Amino acid sequence: MPKSTENEIALDETPQDDEQSKPETSAKKSRKRKQTTPSDGLTAFQRAKKQYDKIQDDRREEAKKRRIENDRRENERLDAMGFRRRKDQAIKSRTKKGQPNLNALMGCIVEKLMKEKEKKK
Repeated sequence: MPKSTENEIALDETPQDDEQSKPETSAKKSRKRKQTTPSDGLTAFQRAKKQYDKIQDDRREEAKKRRIENDRRENERLDAMGFRRRKDQAIKSRTKKGQPNLNALMGCIVEKLMKEKEKKK
């Protein structure tokens, strides 16, 4: 038993400096990856969310453009149908003697010329 007491005393007598108590791992430092932060300072989730929001905004813009274009085409179609209907009525209209009503036909021709003039502008 005296040996154990000597060892205990010897252990107690040794100086406990930080430099001496450290095991020599300076030669083998553990390589930890540095967590590199991107230049924008966002996390991966924030970048993904930002990209998702951008895609969604683009899709909304495209859908809005399609809706506007469809509305424009629908209005043009309705205008053309209305013009055809008025033109057909003018062609069918007759005087008491059964002659075509030329005044109504001239009105349709003038309307058509005005539309073409507006399109050229």
